[in-house]
Amino acid sequence: MFDEKNNGFNANENIDNQPISASHDAQCVDNGNTNAYSNDNAEALDSQNVPDNEYSAPVVQEPIKVTDSRPSMDYQQYGATTYQPQAASQDYYGGVAYTKNVDGENKSGYEWNTDANGEKVKSKKEITNSGKGFKIFIGSVLTVFTISVLVLTAMVANQLVTNTTLGVDSTTITVDDSQKDKGVQITSPGVPASSSSYVAFDRTEYDGEILTIPQIAAKCSPSSVGIVSQVEVSYSYPFGFGSGTGVSEASGSGFIYSSDGYIITNHHVIEDAKKVTVILHNSAEYEAQIVGSDSLSDIAVLKINPDKDTPLIPMEIGNSDELVVGESVVAIGCPAGIEFIGTVTDGIVSAINRNVEISNDYGTNQKTMTLIQTNATINHGNSGGPLINTRGQVIGINTLKLSSSTYEGIGFSIPMNGAMPIIKQLIEHGKVIERTQDDFAYGKGVIGISGSAISEDESEYYNIPLGVLVVQIDKNSSAAKAGLRRGDIITHYNGKKVTSVDEINQAKGSARAGEQVTVTVYRDSENGYGDGETLDITFTLDAQS
Repeated sequence: MFDEKNNGFNANENIDNQPISASHDAQCVDNGNTNAYSNDNAEALDSQNVPDNEYSAPVVQEPIKVTDSRPSMDYQQYGATTYQPQAASQDYYGGVAYTKNVDGENKSGYEWNTDANGEKVKSKKEITNSGKGFKIFIGSVLTVFTISVLVLTAMVANQLVTNTTLGVDSTTITVDDSQKDKGVQITSPGVPASSSSYVAFDRTEYDGEILTIPQIAAKCSPSSVGIVSQVEVSYSYPFGFGSGTGVSEASGSGFIYSSDGYIITNHHVIEDAKKVTVILHNSAEYEAQIVGSDSLSDIAVLKINPDKDTPLIPMEIGNSDELVVGESVVAIGCPAGIEFIGTVTDGIVSAINRNVEISNDYGTNQKTMTLIQTNATINHGNSGGPLINTRGQVIGINTLKLSSSTYEGIGFSIPMNGAMPIIKQLIEHGKVIERTQDDFAYGKGVIGISGSAISEDESEYYNIPLGVLVVQIDKNSSAAKAGLRRGDIITHYNGKKVTSVDEINQAKGSARAGEQVTVTVYRDSENGYGDGETLDITFTLDAQS
């Protein structure tokens, strides 16, 4: 028991029936490590471990205070007649063991998790659990935020993939409430006007006379088609959440070229398409094969295999060379998408033989096209559709328009007389194998080689002439097919002496694709000792890609 006279523990007493030894300072065993609680004069403990159920009595002159990392505690304030500091554990800060007189009886017990003011404090477990709860809350918030971002990003990516046109003449139609109030409706894709919408037209009785616009629509609409291209596109999520691929749909127009299923449209309508669908005027849909496509002329040929019960009515081909400025024309197609398939617009021939330069995204001129200019309304989705004269004959393939907020009504069509040689080559060969100087579309002519100038030292050492060594050559180029080889030395271009790549380019100048040229080359012998031969090779320049 506590001895007020000695101001310390009675060495002969026990606390909670545990032996007390006077030979050591008070100890607190924490996870097997021994820590001392003593006054300033107390000596350090030895390194032995003390079990949790054994206590050592200190000799103290002042109330004992905890001196480790736990809060200081004045045990005398509890009125204990005997007391002992207890070990801090995983779940408790420690406390006091006491025996005091309550109503004439000695009561023994413990005060755990109590600070120096006698106030209860949270246990380690409570604080730990509280920290865990906060971490769980933060984790939940971050998880919800991450999922929300991913879902939103996926929706945006899907919208981007769905509406991407990739340079194809297509757009998304939005009808606001004010338009709906005025009776504007968009039918589902592939639903054309009914046959009763057209005037009666008997092809068997038609003798080539001038037709009215309703008669033109009745004659030519069954030969006009809509085209849907599916293109695979790649996209990336923002914030580095990954990437993926999707399918973008774009629409255009076309017309039936022959009763056995050949369809004419623009190259840019089906460019890079994984799948192409042709929709006829009666809503019948057929998957199409790409027979051939030419980027320079922007013409493509498709092939479908319709049912026997679905006869194809080909468009009658007219003579575009007979067009005059001011002549009436009609365009049929799918402006703004398949929803408007079979739309008929009219106008006049605004100009003929209009040279239009086409540039790439970097502003470099890629080609020049000689086209028919018209003010007949040509919108996105009209590409590939027919431009028709007053006899109901197709005289042009609608291909592009000028877009600006300052002007409108400037559309262009490929003249049919220029398109026919391209169409026939695509059907026969699947590609254009020959171009003429008077083609309606032409790009800058190229030979299809890379070269290096022969220096004077090399010329003298190897006994070869000055000129341009052919280092590489496109095996599919016209020059290669005509006989030009890697290792040949070009000494003359169209009779003019050349000794560098720059001199060849200057001699070639602005020559267009399809233009015929002749180069003189030195070809070394197989033994390579300078006893080679001189050859003249004639070929046509290819179009710059």
